[in-house]
Amino acid sequence: MRQAAICILIMILCAACGSPPTPIAPSPEPTVTPTSRFNTSAAPFERATLPPTWTPTHTRTATPLTPTSTSTPTPTPTLIPDRAAVCNGISVTYPYPPGHIFTTDQTISFVFFSEIFLFTEPITRTGSIMFVDEDERDTNLTIPGGIAYAHGSPPQQVDLLFTLVNRETRQGIGGRLPSGDAYGVQIPAASLPHLGAHDWSLIVSAAQSGTLCTFTGNFVIEAARTTAEATAESASAD
Repeated sequence: MRQAAICILIMILCAACGSPPTPIAPSPEPTVTPTSRFNTSAAPFERATLPPTWTPTHTRTATPLTPTSTSTPTPTPTLIPDRAAVCNGISVTYPYPPGHIFTTDQTISFVFFSEIFLFTEPITRTGSIMFVDEDERDTNLTIPGGIAYAHGSPPQQVDLLFTLVNRETRQGIGGRLPSGDAYGVQIPAASLPHLGAHDWSLIVSAAQSGTLCTFTGNFVIEAARTTAEATAESASAD
């Protein structure tokens, strides 16, 4: 028994003094090869050659500069007023017979109306149109804009000149009427510089053709009777 134990001990010592055990090599990791979900080709990539009709040709085209045109102003033709259209469209209301006698305490009234006149500018008028001495009429009574009329054409400037002139002295009053299509004129007889027969006129004219037409009439201015004269005349009549 003792011998058997010695033999086992010797065998263990011999095994411990022998060569080391051979290590076990680890198993290699599996190689993962990436794959594509698209079809791939191992052939080298080559660019396809397009036919000439498919290959765009980039040609640089210069854009010509268009010169800016300068418009030549067209002169506006001068329109000659229609004489018949203007004169037939004007009416003068003078409710007195030729040679009517006014006394210096009375008022002479006129009304002018035109069917074809238009306002050319806003003018505020109040009361009666009063005239001054004839020598001052060109500066005091000329209204800018004149009278415009339209009859199948653009408005044209037409002037209306109203005058009251003593038949003997050729002195009187007057002036150009303001813009409008209807207006009244009231003139105190006492504002006229002289007594006697007077001629009134409304002259319609245009710069392009001169006088188009004239409206005329006449009346007489006499001194107003005093109260004593009126009383004496009334008594003699009785």
